Amino acid sequence: VKWSRKGYLRTRWKLENITFDLVNVHLFHDASNVQAMEKSPSLFSNRRKQALESILENFSKDKHEKAPFFIFGDFNFRLDAHSLINTLVGKAKPEYTRVDGAITRVVYTENGGESQVILNLEVKKFEPLDEEKFNCNDALWLMQYDKELECFRKKLFEFERHFPPSYPYSEAIENGSKYMKTRVPAWCDRIFLSLPAKTILSEDPTKVPTYDVIGEDVCMGDHKRFIPAIGLKALYRRYITLVNDNRPSDSPSSRQQLYTAPNDMLPHRYPYNPWVERGK
Repeated sequence: VKWSRKGYLRTRWKLENITFDLVNVHLFHDASNVQAMEKSPSLFSNRRKQALESILENFSKDKHEKAPFFIFGDFNFRLDAHSLINTLVGKAKPEYTRVDGAITRVVYTENGGESQVILNLEVKKFEPLDEEKFNCNDALWLMQYDKELECFRKKLFEFERHFPPSYPYSEAIENGSKYMKTRVPAWCDRIFLSLPAKTILSEDPTKVPTYDVIGEDVCMGDHKRFIPAIGLKALYRRYITLVNDNRPSDSPSSRQQLYTAPNDMLPHRYPYNPWVERGK
């Protein structure tokens, strides 16, 4: 048995007359780009699906009273690499490199042989010819290949996303807004609500939920942190802000925090008003 450090932490909260659960999740990653693009859905996508199904089933069958929940963290959701790469390379010819019978590298060229390389794909390398397509400022077109939530739509809800893929950002200080050439960019880091949780959200039209990443231009590691601001019905002139920090678990600053504050005040650590829509 190979033990995994992946899993989830579930906590229960009560603010005034509202009870809800906060669930922090970390699911399995794609161990190999080459394996991830072999079929759709991928082997890794199916494993994540099984893991999330197991988590939600535990919630429905355990001894605790049912409550609305917010489930968030590094789901490691990846794009449909099989479909995306087929679109990228078109009729380009693949050339395979094998080690001990296993494919470790695929190079797609326009006409085979010495022609222009369209894509170089390895276990931990993703190098497309047209890198600008994967610029974090223009990457929203990739959302059409983001499919892992689809089978959970009857159980989970997500606010509309207007931010670029949260992974894999460069870990170099000077390149905090650029992706590394290691993986296909993806929205790994997400926040979902159970359907009952939608009923406890504020209906105040001035409190439109904010769902965004922070530190877009700052090096924060390979994952960008994300922050929603969500108003609850019974908390008049108050809001809650969930902050997910995907730092290594051994970091002293690694934590998931719940803040409560008056309507127009935020914790000093995040000095911006989440109710003000950011220009996109």
